[in-house]
Amino acid sequence: MNRGKMLALVGIGLYALQVWSTRTDANGNTLAPDTLILISGTASFIYVVIAGVVLWKIGHKRIAWILPVTFIASGAAIFLTATPSALNLVLNAIRVVAFASYIYAVYLLFVSDGKRLGMG
Repeated sequence: MNRGKMLALVGIGLYALQVWSTRTDANGNTLAPDTLILISGTASFIYVVIAGVVLWKIGHKRIAWILPVTFIASGAAIFLTATPSALNLVLNAIRVVAFASYIYAVYLLFVSDGKRLGMG
């Protein structure tokens, strides 16, 4: 298995960890421990930076900068959610773009050749 595929599979696992660590009960209270949320967020940020660098090196420069920007904007959107307004529409659009760019980056890493990555 080349390192591009391995990096893509790590990305899928980290995304699943992000989803699992943000689960809530019916009242909106977080069910995951704070340390798991911190570990998940930190590992996902590191992954986005590494994936961005690798994608930049193999020539996918547009997605290489869109991925971290949308990741940070999506994280910031958590703190900006307020009463129903046009802002919520923009925040949801940012989340959709962040999800789509993440999936596209994982796809590009998965189909990339290890030799093109300079990793094998």
